[in-house]
Amino acid sequence: MRESFDEFDSAASERDDIHGEVSLQSLGAIVKEEREAKGLTIDYMADKTKIRQAYLIGIESGAMEGFHGNVYKRGFVKCYLESLDMIDLWPYYDGLLKDGPSKVDLDATPPLGDFTPPTKGFRKGSRKTVFALLLAVIAASGWYIWSNRDVLKTEVVRIQEEQMEMAQKAKEQKAKEEHERLEAEAAEAARLAASQDSSVVAAVPDLSEIVTSGDEGKPVLSVMALKDSWVRITREGERIFGGTLKVGQDMKVEATGRIHVIYGRPETLKVAWNGAEIDPSKEGPGPVHFLYSSDGKYSAISAQDAEALWAQAPLSEDLMPEEEPVAEVKAGPAVMIIKATKGDCWLKATSGNKTHYAGTLKKGSEASMDLSSPVHVVFGNPSAVSVFVDGKDVGYAGTPGQVARTIYGTDGSVKAAPKQ
Repeated sequence: MRESFDEFDSAASERDDIHGEVSLQSLGAIVKEEREAKGLTIDYMADKTKIRQAYLIGIESGAMEGFHGNVYKRGFVKCYLESLDMIDLWPYYDGLLKDGPSKVDLDATPPLGDFTPPTKGFRKGSRKTVFALLLAVIAASGWYIWSNRDVLKTEVVRIQEEQMEMAQKAKEQKAKEEHERLEAEAAEAARLAASQDSSVVAAVPDLSEIVTSGDEGKPVLSVMALKDSWVRITREGERIFGGTLKVGQDMKVEATGRIHVIYGRPETLKVAWNGAEIDPSKEGPGPVHFLYSSDGKYSAISAQDAEALWAQAPLSEDLMPEEEPVAEVKAGPAVMIIKATKGDCWLKATSGNKTHYAGTLKKGSEASMDLSSPVHVVFGNPSAVSVFVDGKDVGYAGTPGQVARTIYGTDGSVKAAPKQ
């Protein structure tokens, strides 16, 4: 493509057939002649320039009334001339295709121009039109909402009801979890209170020391842990074992007397009595109480029956308190002595707002207090202690394996405290 008017003038001067005034018809004839001289068809040029044949024919004939505006005329002509390498004719077309005279004087100086293609794109829209469209959209949206107000209201109510239902379910689930957590904490607190003695909180003892063979013909109870499980075994009021039986551990106890067993998680234990396997989990998820007799019988018992089981449990001869010389009768309140004869025991003794003793009573030690008023005693391990009032053994302190709450009267009477 030529870049300056000097070149256009030079090229134009080389054309001897252009003289005087020219028209679109005469210029079109020169274009057609050049195309034919190069052996190019209209079809080929239409495909090359992407301009319809009708417009190319109009350019060559000078009849361009069918073009859509002067911008298209100028653009198509310039493109056609460039494709035929005849851009030197553009100054003549430029003068003829401007708004004004239909002819141009050859002697006049060709008009200057930048020969740029027409501007493409859309014209910027009017602000009023945009504002009107926005108002139309808002109005249509408002009408739609108003016409469907009943349906929308029903949907909103439904969504609100679903949200309220979900919130209520979440609240109930949270309350249930909190209730279960409190129950678990209460059960754990009771278990810990009942196992304050060293035999429970200490590591699991060497079970080989308490395994008996039953050589004397007595039935044997065998308990093996399939998983870690809490177990308490008491024989004639004396604790044999209390704590967590580790997985895989097996202990055997000979029934030289009545055996009371509390299974914390019976489904995790394998139990055999006198060689025959039994399933304590049939009585429930636990804890469950079982009583085994030296005659080979066994049965599940209730917690209430277990509480009264050792109410008058006799002491072994080697654990009987030594006889003390009879002291002179003295005026004043009776004296109560609590002795840890079989093991450690956590206890708390109070009279009204007064606390006589609170802590762990070690095996072999004792606590003394006046019975000027009834004394309320909480025993963590009741089977480990003996209680004396003015030197007399008053017997029952509580059910083995359970926290006991007992009231001792000023007259030496004993009764269970009401459950709180």
